[in-house]
Amino acid sequence: MKGKSLFKKILSLLAIVLFVILSFVFIPKIKINNPDNKRETIVIDKEEVEDPVVKDWEKYYKNETDLSSIREKYDNNDIIAELYIPDVFDVYIAKTSNNEYYLDHSLYRKKDIKGAEYMDYRVDIDSEQINIYGHNSSTFNIPFRQLEKFLKQEFFEEHPYIILTYDGGEKAYEILSIKEVSKDYEHMKVKPDNMVEHIDKLKNDSIFVRNLKYDENTRLLVLQTCSYAHEDNYYVITAIEIDKK
Repeated sequence: MKGKSLFKKILSLLAIVLFVILSFVFIPKIKINNPDNKRETIVIDKEEVEDPVVKDWEKYYKNETDLSSIREKYDNNDIIAELYIPDVFDVYIAKTSNNEYYLDHSLYRKKDIKGAEYMDYRVDIDSEQINIYGHNSSTFNIPFRQLEKFLKQEFFEEHPYIILTYDGGEKAYEILSIKEVSKDYEHMKVKPDNMVEHIDKLKNDSIFVRNLKYDENTRLLVLQTCSYAHEDNYYVITAIEIDKK
């Protein structure tokens, strides 16, 4: 009987030791230096290429900078630009006298709960910061829903460029960051007093950020859509206009 009792004690002890070992291997570790459990920003370093014959972003230019036929197609003179992100979407952008109309109207100016993508009424093509908005949806496959692709690091790294086409020209942008915001809507300051401080704040708490240079003369493109990860939050993508010189 004593032998069986000792054997049971040994088995119990071995079970406890095994449990402790497995706990260290499989149980997720709590980051002591991150008490709020915030996601740490991942910085993407840009690979520099000296004087390429054809710059990467030039490959995506439309080379068609007259949107009059598009306005005629939709019977809508509010259409101001075409927004193209390779492997994401290619959409036309409207602009009117407020930020409410295209929340529930299509480019055909018909009532539509899906709305349309539109430019902030406070800015225009020549502004130092251009804000463009669009709905997200868990039901409809609408363009700005595709911005969630940038929440994956590999996709963020492999898709740095945005092309904005307008009457008479095209602008190329390189994506600086993507973040989720719930307050402190720094991106809504379309006329910042200090551009460097403004961009610093836009980068703060980003999910991914590309290591790009900027200064007081930097010009921005900001895209905003709703987040379905957290109620009343927004995903914000900030991109820096590329100097063509």
